[in-house]
Amino acid sequence: MTNQVRALLEGYFVAGNADKSNRYTAQDMQCELKKYAQEGKIDKNDVPKVITIQNWISKTTKEHREEAATRVLNYNNL
Repeated sequence: MTNQVRALLEGYFVAGNADKSNRYTAQDMQCELKKYAQEGKIDKNDVPKVITIQNWISKTTKEHREEAATRVLNYNNL
């Protein structure tokens, strides 16, 4: 996965976390990436499969939860 695609996915992920009505599914994210590819903003071969995006979402969700837990623990220890 390219850095550009990862950054776009991160944007969709954060938008969904900030506003639950803006939540993107893996399929939604792939559709958005395909639009970028059609517009020539990314290479069409860089658009990941839905399963790859689902795995990325799972991994990213876990990382965000761990970071949030660490922040809470650090705050409580002050």
